[in-house]
Amino acid sequence: MAEEQKVNLRIDQLPEGNPSEGDWLVYREIASSTTKKYKYVPPAVMTQNFEWVPDKAYVLNEVATYGGVWWQSKMEGANTGNVPGTDPTKWEQVSKSQAGGWWKAGIYAEDKPWVLSEHNGMPEILVLQSATRPYNSTDISAEEAAGDWLCITQRPRVGIADTLAADISLNFQHGIERMFVGSNVINANKTVSFANALNALRFELTLEITALIAITFPVGTIASDALWDSTTREWTPLDLGKYWIEGVNLNGNWLIKISGPFN
Repeated sequence: MAEEQKVNLRIDQLPEGNPSEGDWLVYREIASSTTKKYKYVPPAVMTQNFEWVPDKAYVLNEVATYGGVWWQSKMEGANTGNVPGTDPTKWEQVSKSQAGGWWKAGIYAEDKPWVLSEHNGMPEILVLQSATRPYNSTDISAEEAAGDWLCITQRPRVGIADTLAADISLNFQHGIERMFVGSNVINANKTVSFANALNALRFELTLEITALIAITFPVGTIASDALWDSTTREWTPLDLGKYWIEGVNLNGNWLIKISGPFN
């Protein structure tokens, strides 16, 4: 096999192109003097018209724009023919938030709005998944948990797994990758379940086991560990201590690797 040839080029020597959604772009971070990558997100554009229509029956909380201002319907029944701004019991003025920047509570009306947010403790890019337009965003943390926003930042989040409960629920919050730390030592049989895992591809879970118990994993889980029972999907440790579990989603099956004990 011929050896692969590598060529170093300056930026001005590279071929030109137009990135598509999902492509990786490379940039130089001046503060750390390192080269990094980020996933390209196209500019947020608004192609729909949300101008107030006199003969339309607006429902409660539906949003329209009138006179350059955004308004939200306050009527329980059909809100028809009431000009926004003339009666505060019919319409309430709301703020329009700008997609493509830091998240602010308000209306998002672009086709594919994305925002930056630090509500999980670090800057992340989130894309609005809800089909509702205009979308009135008031609590991005709760909205992400409900699946309305999707984090596309390529780094795992860290979450606490409640290991006191009989069911250890690993909540991916609709994300791709997540790291979990057990909240307490495990001294009784447990069952692992996945929540909001439609987009999930990988997880890590650290546990401390203080009794010889069995842990049952969800349907579709596969392991090659000698202590794994493929019929019951149970794993039973022979020793006490701290364990590290890794899982990778392969075509709907979770392939897990269990390392430990670490003492």
